[in-house]
Amino acid sequence: MKELHRPQDSVSTVLPFARGRTALVLLGLLGVTLAFFSPPARADDGFDDVDYSKVLAERDKGVGWNMAFGLTGGYTDVLTGYKDYTNLGNIGVDTYFRPPVPQFPKWYNRLVFRFSADYFPLQVPETIPYTKEDLFTLSATIVIRAMKFSGAPEHTLWIPFIAVGPAVGWDRITVNHPAVQASGSFLHLGYSASGGIMLPTLGGFRLIPEVRYQSMKEPDQYWTSHISYMMAITYWPPANVEE
Repeated sequence: MKELHRPQDSVSTVLPFARGRTALVLLGLLGVTLAFFSPPARADDGFDDVDYSKVLAERDKGVGWNMAFGLTGGYTDVLTGYKDYTNLGNIGVDTYFRPPVPQFPKWYNRLVFRFSADYFPLQVPETIPYTKEDLFTLSATIVIRAMKFSGAPEHTLWIPFIAVGPAVGWDRITVNHPAVQASGSFLHLGYSASGGIMLPTLGGFRLIPEVRYQSMKEPDQYWTSHISYMMAITYWPPANVEE
């Protein structure tokens, strides 16, 4: 009977040791398995997939000098200096120059420079026969835009504006009488002031309704003035800038 049964004290000392060793081996194997076959732990990488070079390139796109060209046309109402003249239309060309806009724009980055060339075929009163008169003006204005850079690219925004600057005009008078053939030009200095709104359309094109006032000083005489109600179509290159 003694050979068939181990002493009780042997069972109580050997089996706990065997169980502990087995548990250590299993834990070791589990650790090795996790180390080799489990995916590595990663911190929150919500921004790791962002291509920062592309983001910066997109932010800088179009922030250099921008030039925009437009055609204008409308109706002109002569005010002073053109007694008995008939109101007529006008046509012209506008060129906008927008200086570079930094990554963090200031208030003065909303300013744009504009050069305008306009033609006004004046209607000479019938009491002055055989006479034709045309008015040509050039103006250089600073356009002050009421806008913000955040939220959307500037070429997609509705942007009210005002503009003011110096102007120069030429009156060209031609007399085509059977007995008299003569012509002459007269230079006038003055200023131009206007207000309007830039409306986005398709792509970078804008419609710009505008009211433009111009006043010119006749040499040693009086001021002439007229007001024009214009509509311009202008291509405005995209510029993605955000504050």
